Amino acid sequence: MKKINTAKTRILIFETLKPAYQDLPASVNEDYFEVVAIIDNESAVTHSADIPVVSFEQVLDFSFWDLLVVNDRAFGHSIRKILSMLHIPEERYVFLQKSIDRDEIAFYRTFFDADSKNGRVLDYFCRKIGENYLAVTTKGGDYITYASDCVISENMFRKKEAYSQDEIDMFIQLAEQYYGTPQEEKGFFFDIGANIGTTCIYAKKYLVPNMSIVAFEPVYKNYKLLLANMILNDITDYIAVNKAVSEVSGSYGMKFNALNPGESSIVSEGEVAEASDLQAVESLSVDEFLRENHMDPADVKYVWIDTEGFEANVLRGARQLLEQEKTAFYMEYAPAVTEAGQLAAVADICSQYFRQFICMDDFFAGDIQPRPIGELYELYKRYPVVTNVFLIK
Repeated sequence: MKKINTAKTRILIFETLKPAYQDLPASVNEDYFEVVAIIDNESAVTHSADIPVVSFEQVLDFSFWDLLVVNDRAFGHSIRKILSMLHIPEERYVFLQKSIDRDEIAFYRTFFDADSKNGRVLDYFCRKIGENYLAVTTKGGDYITYASDCVISENMFRKKEAYSQDEIDMFIQLAEQYYGTPQEEKGFFFDIGANIGTTCIYAKKYLVPNMSIVAFEPVYKNYKLLLANMILNDITDYIAVNKAVSEVSGSYGMKFNALNPGESSIVSEGEVAEASDLQAVESLSVDEFLRENHMDPADVKYVWIDTEGFEANVLRGARQLLEQEKTAFYMEYAPAVTEAGQLAAVADICSQYFRQFICMDDFFAGDIQPRPIGELYELYKRYPVVTNVFLIK
């Protein structure tokens, strides 16, 4: 190893086809850093013959480097987990780009058994490069997902279970505990904001087989995968609606998030001009849907709402369900994506129909006691980004 100036930050590179040090911010003064080595792969010698190449075993010797620089275009979350497993402290690495290419994956894969959890994740990365869709087999069913999806797809591939499977399990258990709803009962499961169907399909297939699914999904790309996943899982007793759910019929602009399609959301009028990949979607209210389909609101036993900050609009148009004494509601509560004033509107509506709620993050942390519905007004102070709530009559 060549002698270095230890007064400088000593940078170690995870090399890719393009040398990572070329992408270091211009604000970094070379007087204050030095690239001391590059982790060995096929491109390292070609691009950086004047910089030492080290083996992985040498990387675990922290004495000769200060900062690890990683090229990463999309999957930083998973790579961070790998680095954590290798006991590399968070303060010792940074990410420069937004993806991971095939050469990098091949490099990572040499360190993990193909049958291990991390090996499966890396195999998933390899499969998704250059593909539009992936098939994921889990304990909670078979699903076609987006290759670009870094959240739901990756989570299911890593855990080998349906996305949010533990929360769906608990929703059904809490419905039986607080509403007396037996799992063998017949009726309807409303999935509002169904995305590709991971919630309603898992619930129908494994928990409440006698329920008929009504799934609302406004994004056409998601809706197509929802239909495909119904077929894959042999679900025939369902209604799929390619519309947004709001308080009235109308039209909205919707922003599609390719890296997390489940986070696609209705945009406000002020956001329309700035939004990319914007698409128009039609809307209807739950009350309108019930009337048009001659459906008795009392037959709806479960309502799962995940609409990325649009929950107040959904609730305003679902008064007939809110009035039912035996309909269980499970709802995302997302301050980070909810427009100003709408969190209070959610609490206002819930206060009219419910006495208590359970914050699911608290519940899974061991605090299983219901809270007065009035505390919903202040829940954002403890959970400023997102949590989920189960509502109790």
